[in-house]
Amino acid sequence: FYHQALHRIQESAGVESASVASNTPLNNSPNPAMEFVIEGRPPLQQGQRQISDLVVTSSNYFNLIGSKLLRGRDFTENDNHDSNGVAIISELMAKRYWRSEDPIGRRFKINSDPNAKWLTIVGIVGDVKQSWFDQEIRPQFYLPYLQRPTLKMLFLVRTSGNPLNLVSTMRSQIYAVDRNQPIDEIKTLAQVFKDEASPLRFAAVLMLVFGSLALILAAIGIYG
Repeated sequence: FYHQALHRIQESAGVESASVASNTPLNNSPNPAMEFVIEGRPPLQQGQRQISDLVVTSSNYFNLIGSKLLRGRDFTENDNHDSNGVAIISELMAKRYWRSEDPIGRRFKINSDPNAKWLTIVGIVGDVKQSWFDQEIRPQFYLPYLQRPTLKMLFLVRTSGNPLNLVSTMRSQIYAVDRNQPIDEIKTLAQVFKDEASPLRFAAVLMLVFGSLALILAAIGIYG
């Protein structure tokens, strides 16, 4: 479903770029914290843990949220279930777990998944703060949605004009793929930031970080 709907949205008039993701920054919704092992490393001692937060995304996600790709490459449609597992890691994850080593080309595996395959690191991106209330940034890694499908994803859409003018178009493109697909909510990214940061009373300033020309469509459904 997401793959087909994303292509239809990307081809819509007025859309500059689009992506899907399991979460967005600064929305106070936590990402799953995943323990992992690094290939070639000795077993961890008792009490030691290697943990980073997981976000599932498609290509263009980092550009849409304003996160800079520091090294390596973004995901592509070739990163699918038929290809080798890949991952992009945050700068903090690279520094914390690889230190002076070059993480590009290195592999790690998620502990909690019995069917997990080794993930080759293909890129490093700038750190992203997940919650307004986090005092410290958490290490994160990103997996391509075509390799790790998840039931709930967000469509992020950057438009060339007022994003609210494209709401009906976005709905039509989603329903063209699956008429029974429920759409949870449609908001501008600026509105998301405002809603989540209202207790802090400076959303008006922070909204300017990413601008207002983005839509989030939260669609809950079965991956297909």
